[in-house]
Amino acid sequence: MKLTATTLRPVVTLLSGSRGASQSAVVTLERFFNMEEIKLSSATNNDALDNAYKPFLRKGFESVGCLDKESGTILHFLTLNDSRVETDLILLAITDSSQNDDDAVKCVQETRNEIAQHIDKSWKNSVKLLAMQSIGSSISPQDLTSLDNGLPLLVLPANNESESSACISETKAVSSLVKLREIAIPCNFESTYADGSSLMQKLSQSNLSRPKTGLYQWPASSPADGVILRPLPSANADWTLTYPSFIFQCESLQAKNDALKKDALLTKVGRNSTVPGQLMIHHPDLQGIEMRYCETNELSSSFAEAQESLMAGSLDDLQNANVMVEGGNTRSLNDVEITVSNSKAITSKKKVDVMNGLGDCWVEFRANIKRPQGFFDKKARTKTMNRIAKAPDLPYE
Repeated sequence: MKLTATTLRPVVTLLSGSRGASQSAVVTLERFFNMEEIKLSSATNNDALDNAYKPFLRKGFESVGCLDKESGTILHFLTLNDSRVETDLILLAITDSSQNDDDAVKCVQETRNEIAQHIDKSWKNSVKLLAMQSIGSSISPQDLTSLDNGLPLLVLPANNESESSACISETKAVSSLVKLREIAIPCNFESTYADGSSLMQKLSQSNLSRPKTGLYQWPASSPADGVILRPLPSANADWTLTYPSFIFQCESLQAKNDALKKDALLTKVGRNSTVPGQLMIHHPDLQGIEMRYCETNELSSSFAEAQESLMAGSLDDLQNANVMVEGGNTRSLNDVEITVSNSKAITSKKKVDVMNGLGDCWVEFRANIKRPQGFFDKKARTKTMNRIAKAPDLPYE
């Protein structure tokens, strides 16, 4: 597949639970975001990544990919052979493909070779992966590599060819074409790479241009084509990281809402009286990644996080089943029937919380006992936190 949109572009690798889930995700991305499937066939068979665990573990890795033709970004879905685990998509790597800027298949192959260099090939890890797959447990990036929790493998371009050019113009007319504009990467300050640097330090020390504070632009042949990387640091109290977000540029949010409302669960985020906000697309085939549409062309240092980010520091057992439902009649993703065909409408029903009428004084205690590490984390943090002295409680004279 030959590309002409950009000469430099990132390859975003997502770990998938099965090849079927990867193919379903590509079909949905083609349909909702005008992406194009990359025909990999057997081009990636029997390479360094396939042979990473052989001969002890006779399993390789299958790749499925799709391309955003306007920005040149490749979404690469990677799964272990014969894996059929129902799990969310997980961000594994963001790598540079500048050496093969005219062939998408070569870009994917280069990414597979880069991932193979960071795979833990020890026999102990092979046994662990075999055991996890035999019991149907999902495999995370940390099970494959030595990276800290939540950190993606990051390979940034060495040189920024568009550095001398201006960054994305904030006054440029919005194109009618759909293109990937921005990738928001959740991270935490405690996770570091082998050299001791965090994700934010890696980006700040790179040659990527900075159109706004906290934004890093991938180089491209045209400044308007460069994809924006936005690191999103988590709060100290968060239990989990939020999903990575992929923001696509479009001409009209209302047009996209009308076109997709029958086939996906749509919610608006970041909207107020002065800005239109963004449109989030929820679909069962895209669980684990957050897909959005944005019609404004102006970049901003702030980011409108979704409701899930507000729940990252809470205990799931204490939340009502409808806590993420916006309004009484809003559909929940677990309760809608989404089909590929437009001929069948989505049906929905309101969820009834299983704990209704069953609560007691020990509900919160039991929920905390299931996550005891929270007590230790809080204790460790309070040692380094600056405590603010309270004003003395003096009696009135």
